[in-house]
Amino acid sequence: MDRHYAIPLADRRVAAAGVAKVLASTAVVWMKTQGFSWNIEGRESIALGGLLSAQANELRRSFVPLSARIRALGLFAPAGFADLIALSPIAEERGVPVAREMARCLEADHATVTGLIRCIRPALEDIEDNATCLVLDRRLYAHERAAAALAAIRRECPLQGMLAASVREALVLVEPSEGSDVAP
Repeated sequence: MDRHYAIPLADRRVAAAGVAKVLASTAVVWMKTQGFSWNIEGRESIALGGLLSAQANELRRSFVPLSARIRALGLFAPAGFADLIALSPIAEERGVPVAREMARCLEADHATVTGLIRCIRPALEDIEDNATCLVLDRRLYAHERAAAALAAIRRECPLQGMLAASVREALVLVEPSEGSDVAP
């Protein structure tokens, strides 16, 4: 074991590779989000444009803690776009989709990153790398929050139905009774 690290080099490589994939995926989502925010059109442009701009800024700020964690593990972070794209399971976007498709695409991309983090985390727990777990937990929360916001923007308001009387009622999934005209 390296005397400067509590985690053996082989385990640090595993952790750094996982964080590099998350960094790469986050970078690709950032580039898509930024590009979409520049090109949004239509009736959703005000709400979605503001959301995308805020999300792009949050994604960009996440690069430093992710790359710093890789460096703290004693390894190099990916530095070029080609490296980032090669490491990411998320594909680059070609062209400019319509607003609802932008939201759907980004929601799926954020879900991909959350799935990636959930796959990596058990290996980090096995090697007791709590610091890397903490960095990835913050990313997990941010990507889940971003996906939920995009889903909310994308959803159409129902024509019929009732508003929830309380937040608690809104969180409880209730099956509509037979013959009800309220959509689930």
